[in-house]
Amino acid sequence: MKNRSYKIIALCLTSLIFLNLKAENEGKSLYTFERIATLYPWLSSNNAAGLVFKDFRDFSQVAGRVEGYSGTDRNYNQPEMNLSLSALTRSYVSYGDFFFYGSFNFTHFERRNQAWLGTIYPNSVINMMTDSIPGRILGESYRISGAAGYKINQSLATGVGFDYETATAAKRTDGRNKNILSSVELRPSLIFQTNNLIIGANLLYRYNAERVEYAFLGNFSGKHLYNFQGGWMYMKESITTSTDLNRGYFSDSFGAAIQASYSADRVNLFGELDVEYGLGNNYDDNNLLRRYSLEEGLQYNFKGRVDYNSDNLRHSFTVNAIILERLSYKIENIYEPVQNESNTWNWFEYGKTLRYYDRTENFKGLYAVEIGGSKWNPKWRFSLTGNFGRFSSEFIVYPSKYIQDYYTGGGEISAMRNLKAGKKSLLDITILGGLYKGGGEMLSEENPFLTGNLYMSDNLLEEDFLFKTSKRYLYGGRISYRYSLNEKKGTTLFLDATIRQYQRKGLSKSIISVNLGLKF
Repeated sequence: MKNRSYKIIALCLTSLIFLNLKAENEGKSLYTFERIATLYPWLSSNNAAGLVFKDFRDFSQVAGRVEGYSGTDRNYNQPEMNLSLSALTRSYVSYGDFFFYGSFNFTHFERRNQAWLGTIYPNSVINMMTDSIPGRILGESYRISGAAGYKINQSLATGVGFDYETATAAKRTDGRNKNILSSVELRPSLIFQTNNLIIGANLLYRYNAERVEYAFLGNFSGKHLYNFQGGWMYMKESITTSTDLNRGYFSDSFGAAIQASYSADRVNLFGELDVEYGLGNNYDDNNLLRRYSLEEGLQYNFKGRVDYNSDNLRHSFTVNAIILERLSYKIENIYEPVQNESNTWNWFEYGKTLRYYDRTENFKGLYAVEIGGSKWNPKWRFSLTGNFGRFSSEFIVYPSKYIQDYYTGGGEISAMRNLKAGKKSLLDITILGGLYKGGGEMLSEENPFLTGNLYMSDNLLEEDFLFKTSKRYLYGGRISYRYSLNEKKGTTLFLDATIRQYQRKGLSKSIISVNLGLKF
């Protein structure tokens, strides 16, 4: 059934791309999806009805990507080397009053010397089960996204968007863990327009399910699993033939967003506020009556943008603020006989206890100015980015309390120059640099406990704090080459290469990405 669904969706995406080959538009060879996201904020918003503001011709892309990083500047839960190979396709297509977007992305990844990561994506759950033994992890993911918008009349539009992802990962070293992740998201939306003012709203529902299974093929002696309880507290469990080696992480998220934009003369304003509430559960995957913990999350995400265009200059200022609060409860359960049934035992819940709270704040501001060229292909682009983040957390086992509070901040500056490299070729060259530094309180303790089965992971705590707050320098650049195969149809071959180099107290990390593909 799953393979059949993939074939149907892939056929739909292929049909969109094939029909798009018929589109002709002067200057279409200058289109990029990155530029579309900059020029059309409604198209990159959570509101699928915003597709009706697509006023450019149909546009598609197929590409392959190689991305990897390696180095010694890494956190405790990051691999020594990470390599991913991707194949992707994206498309914008419109038919009369119907507007569509579709994308498909397949990624194969390899992580070497990976430890302390019990889920496919880091920090996706608070109370995870993991192990400390470095090993090689192989995995792959399939992600399908789609959106449709319908223009009802000049004032009203509606739409719906969805995302679906399935991913797997497997570690090749004891303790071997196999992860299977499924995620689905749905976003119905509506837009109302009057004169220069546009207002939109959408709802959101997301379901995530990740199942984890550990296996030990060799000798159990001296091997352990770690059940984290929030923050840096964990319970250590020796491996025996009766150890529970499975976990199921299931979560539901509900959200809503509002958007608004206003245009007048040379000024354009856009804003979006997204609020999302999530509820997650951590189960023994072999027995869904045994729940270990309950997690709650509340996230606010605001995006704002101001554009001002003069005769030869295009100014833009964007801000993004994300605030996430999370709570983790320990479930009090007991294994006892089932009433009125002989020789039947099961797990029963008797309340919950708040154990952990954290709050993450991230703020970003970006100013950019473009000089000359056209809106699709500026000759010069200069940008200045500022970032500030703060993290605070509390772990409580009365009367003990453990508190963290630290911040990170910094900025980046970049310059891009567009050159004509031949009759049919364009070349973009970008250089960038940056500096980041943080500080704060690594950990403060009140009435620390001295006995019991809870332990503090001091080494991981210190490594994480130093990674996030140490001074770090950034150097990098990007080269983008485009060759027009058919100017009339906008068929263009492109090659992008990006490098980012981080330096921290004698440690370094290199991130390299190369994209090769065809736009049409």
